[in-house]
Amino acid sequence: MQLFFLLVSPPDRPGDHLRALENISRQLRDDTFCKTLKEATGPHDVWRLLEEADAQSIAS
Repeated sequence: MQLFFLLVSPPDRPGDHLRALENISRQLRDDTFCKTLKEATGPHDVWRLLEEADAQSIAS
């Protein structure tokens, strides 16, 4: 299974897009995160995993 991300942001806020891309790329270096993401059974699971990852990066 492949992972594909589409990031969309308003033209007047390109920083949001870049921060999101940075956070996702950082998490994708973690094999456990990728495995868990690939095992997600629906959008809710994916969203939860991304929120958890984002919360961890903010706390670091």
